Amino acid sequence: MSDDVYLTTADAVTYLRTTMRTLYRRLGNGEIPAVRMGHQWRFRKRDLDQWLNQQASTPSRLASDAPNVPARPRVLVVDDEPAVGETVSRMLAISDCDVEAVLDGATALTRLQSRSYDLVITDLKMPGLDGIGVAREAKRMRPDIKVIIVTGYPSQESAIDAANLGVHGYLTKPFRPMDVLMAAARALDLGSIVGSRKACVLLVALALTFLPSMSRAQTTRRISRVMSATARSVHNQRGVRS
Repeated sequence: MSDDVYLTTADAVTYLRTTMRTLYRRLGNGEIPAVRMGHQWRFRKRDLDQWLNQQASTPSRLASDAPNVPARPRVLVVDDEPAVGETVSRMLAISDCDVEAVLDGATALTRLQSRSYDLVITDLKMPGLDGIGVAREAKRMRPDIKVIIVTGYPSQESAIDAANLGVHGYLTKPFRPMDVLMAAARALDLGSIVGSRKACVLLVALALTFLPSMSRAQTTRRISRVMSATARSVHNQRGVRS
């Protein structure tokens, strides 16, 4: 790999052997060298190598935030579109999941063979091994693993195949951040994320993360709308009628 190559966020997580949540925390603190390309972060390998050399005296800082912390849910995101995989990974990393993203089904199977995951979120239509194939193999390797299928091409046939495999969610593109968070919470049996204080914090964090090009006033208005929508969801979920 050339020293001048630029890594995606998912590549940087793998290269640094860290988690998406830790990477974004340190990125937000200005600790890790990175550049903006459009709305995505990119990491030059040479800069990361120099930064790693500086961190050599304290290598444990990359591993986790603190000792004796309960294990976070491990999630594998599979999508042949890097931007989609990175976006889903960012959503889940903010919600305190340990997330890894790969670009194809074959790589996903390699990861599943070498590491234990609690949830797989996979695109349906991919070259080579598709999402149904990934779900089938994941279930064969570990019957209790949870799987969510994501597709921009919903069909009755694919929905039936997914149901027969016992998948735990079916998301249709384009999806909202809350759709991903709620589907993951249901699949992992984390309880209802809607209506909690943590949900509001997550939504604000998501708004700030995915709207970097907006002015402060525009971002504030968007956060206000998101918070209002969350309040309406809580209202409806509790069965209260206006």
